[in-house]
Amino acid sequence: MGGVAGIPGPAGDRFEEVEHDFLGFLERSSRAYGPLVAFELAGRPWVLVNDPELIHDVLTAPFSEVGGGPSLVPGARTMGHSIMMNYEPSWRPRRALIQRPLSHRNVLHFGDLMLRRARELADSWSSAAEVELHADLSRLTLTIVAEALFSWDVDAVLRKILAASQEFHGDFVRSWLGPPREPSDAFRAAHASYEALVRDIIARRRVETDSGDLLGMLLEARDADGQLLDDEAVRDEANTLIFAGHSTTSLALTYAFSLLSRHAMVQRELADAIAEQLGSRLLVAGDLEQIPLIRAVVEETLRLYPVNHFQDRTALVDIRLGDTTIAAGMHLLMSAWLVQRDERYFPDALAFRPERFLPEQRRSIPKYAYFPFGLGPKVCAGNFFALLEAALVVGTMVQRYELRPAEPEPPRLRPTNLLDPAADVRIRLRGRRVPEGGGPSPT
Repeated sequence: MGGVAGIPGPAGDRFEEVEHDFLGFLERSSRAYGPLVAFELAGRPWVLVNDPELIHDVLTAPFSEVGGGPSLVPGARTMGHSIMMNYEPSWRPRRALIQRPLSHRNVLHFGDLMLRRARELADSWSSAAEVELHADLSRLTLTIVAEALFSWDVDAVLRKILAASQEFHGDFVRSWLGPPREPSDAFRAAHASYEALVRDIIARRRVETDSGDLLGMLLEARDADGQLLDDEAVRDEANTLIFAGHSTTSLALTYAFSLLSRHAMVQRELADAIAEQLGSRLLVAGDLEQIPLIRAVVEETLRLYPVNHFQDRTALVDIRLGDTTIAAGMHLLMSAWLVQRDERYFPDALAFRPERFLPEQRRSIPKYAYFPFGLGPKVCAGNFFALLEAALVVGTMVQRYELRPAEPEPPRLRPTNLLDPAADVRIRLRGRRVPEGGGPSPT
């Protein structure tokens, strides 16, 4: 047995094993060594934390005791000093400012945009026997977040920076968990073009009237002293919404449609619930409360396929987790993939059972065992935007189409900083009767 600092774990540097099979390494290690597993990765000491209560202790610890992990270095290349990357005292007032534009009330205003774009994609699928989910859904969610943020359509510069960013971050272990490495020339050039574009948009919008988008809300946000965010802060938060926001939702939708295509009974139950509530009209945002199964499908998808599958931190001082001392300087890894697929917390854990998240059943989910958007002060500020968008897209597509699998096996995974599929995911479509018109939102 190896381990680090008296904590059990595998011997030797595990870099090659982790690089080859990250999720498998976590599963094997947790089974063999328990809730705390120490290992070495590229010369760095790590502890895998695989107990909901201990994970909660890490993610809610004061930033003076537990700070950001190694993923801060590559993450800051696209998201700067945003609230996602910031562990300094300035984080708290900034978080309060950013939360206001992303509040439940403000985000609901973007429901019509989400539905309009979802319906456009549904129309484009009408002549397709098969579709490539991740490619189409990535374009959809990128278009939605760019329009919600900037009130403009995606252009070639944005696509270029996203492609370069994917190239840099795609080598997950080396970029995010290994020693820091420099970004490619392609990433640097694309990032410079994108940054210049965003700076120009912000400068123009400072003197324009408010257009009601998220950028306008960020530009008008004031702290407790009445101070506005400066241009750099606005840029960093906008970049976080773009880069973190679109890719996480597109992946969640990819896995949701893949799961529904493979679970005909669940899909039929969902389609029937939508038809019973809506009759012949199209889904609108106000319907979601009356059809809770739509959101339950999204949340169960995020349980089985947590797109943000890991979080990392660094102990800045010696800390206690249960009866174990974690020495200052050790990195901490928390895996939603492990906890959310654990039979101890979710009976029949590998089964797709959206009813777990219906209002009358979700109370039985153990505290801290479900954290697709994180826990504690760093919980994702855009989680309501993501859940609303995903639910509206799922409801729109299931209302229009019967989804069938196009491949014999579930998607193979290639985890990066996100839970990416190893290849695009395909499904087959069969049209249902097209509803007539959107109708008014229910009161």
